Amino acid sequence: MSRDEKWLLSGGLLFASLTLLLWWGLKYSIFQSTLLSSRVEELLNQTLLHMGIGQENIAEKFSEEKEGKIIIHETIIIPNGEKFVEELSRRLKKARFSFSLRKEGDTFLLSVGKHGFTTHILKLKSKVEESSLSHKPRVAIIIDDIGYGGKGDELALTLPPQITLSFLPQTPYAGILSEKACEKGFEIILHQPLEGRKVDPYPNPGKITCSMKREEMERILNKNLSTVKGVVGVSNHEGSIFTSQKEPLEKFLPLIKERELFFLDSLTTSKSQVEEIASRYGLPLLKRDIFLDNRKDPAYIHKQFQKLLTIAYRRGYAIGIGHSHPVTIETLRKELEENRDKILLVHLSSLFEESIP
Repeated sequence: MSRDEKWLLSGGLLFASLTLLLWWGLKYSIFQSTLLSSRVEELLNQTLLHMGIGQENIAEKFSEEKEGKIIIHETIIIPNGEKFVEELSRRLKKARFSFSLRKEGDTFLLSVGKHGFTTHILKLKSKVEESSLSHKPRVAIIIDDIGYGGKGDELALTLPPQITLSFLPQTPYAGILSEKACEKGFEIILHQPLEGRKVDPYPNPGKITCSMKREEMERILNKNLSTVKGVVGVSNHEGSIFTSQKEPLEKFLPLIKERELFFLDSLTTSKSQVEEIASRYGLPLLKRDIFLDNRKDPAYIHKQFQKLLTIAYRRGYAIGIGHSHPVTIETLRKELEENRDKILLVHLSSLFEESIP
């Protein structure tokens, strides 16, 4: 091999080595930035879960490759922006990520990275823009199961009167409490017991079952309505069996329509057929978004309320159902006070005043 050939071979090997090193360096850079991005995503999702906020509040998400690094951009609607940023910052510091934070109006801008990599650019919107009261997201809260008396029922009547109260029929205090509620300006609906999956050894009075004829349903409904004052609508108590079957609904829902009432589907089953049958008969219908107190725990109720706000901010309105437990009432009172400037608390029936998709 000649001297020139040796130099050419050596130069080729050097060029190949440098190219390989550059390729591996670029690949390692992308690999490392991907690992860091995954860790930040994990911390972000943990914080969302901790604050009781679902993935549905992510308004926008996309990634870009810049100088061999992946940068993720996310826009997230956060009902309580300051608390969320505080919690996320704490978790990032603990994981030794670096970040910069600034605020523009109601939006927090957060740039997150590590080892010179920027992995995420986050826009955290703490609330929607509001030019007037009418543009605030509307929130309807229903308190179910009132009528048996006790501390929970008494506390429910001390809430803001924009709340909707849902009374169980033929209960000892349904008449007197619904009359007091009307005087205070609350909206009243009948919480109609319908057949569910559970066999209740102490069934609610006035329950309507799938096997009943239309005439029997009508007789029971009339009696139930006579025990509660000022009823403007009806919701289902239990009813996972009843609302999942078309035949009983075709007998029952027209009775609601004939009395010029609306219906709220509590959605006690994912198999509900109420919407289809209600639309067939032209019955005004609304559907529950969130159950606030499946667990009687203030922290859980807080998380559920934050989920309700997220839906309201995204869609313009949201419907939440709680029950007349003292812990629910007191937690709800606190949540409503903290968010009174961010939402418009409304009676359930007022949601029919605008076109609701």
